[in-house]
Amino acid sequence: AKRRGLGNIEYNAQDATTLELSGVDVVVALHACGVLSDVALGHAVSQGAGFVVVPCCFLSNPQLRVPIPAAGRKSSSSTCSVDEWLDVDASEYESLKLLAELQGDINMAG
Repeated sequence: AKRRGLGNIEYNAQDATTLELSGVDVVVALHACGVLSDVALGHAVSQGAGFVVVPCCFLSNPQLRVPIPAAGRKSSSSTCSVDEWLDVDASEYESLKLLAELQGDINMAG
């Protein structure tokens, strides 16, 4: 971005679950495996920012927690599991992940 003269773009390559953001307009998460895509969305929500998330590997990173914005603040004060974040039962979420992993697998078609 600097070589292109785009001084208003900042890159962070660090643990997204401990990332402290402020003044963010857009959150971009490329190759956001599994729950990492939900973590990126949680950051975008907490900042009131737009987002571009490119998920993959839906079964990856099940241990990650999604940041929850504090009421009236643009920072995360707590976290939750992805099934809590999506407001679905844990068993339903497991089924959704398996279906997402299998999409496009021609061998699974009946």
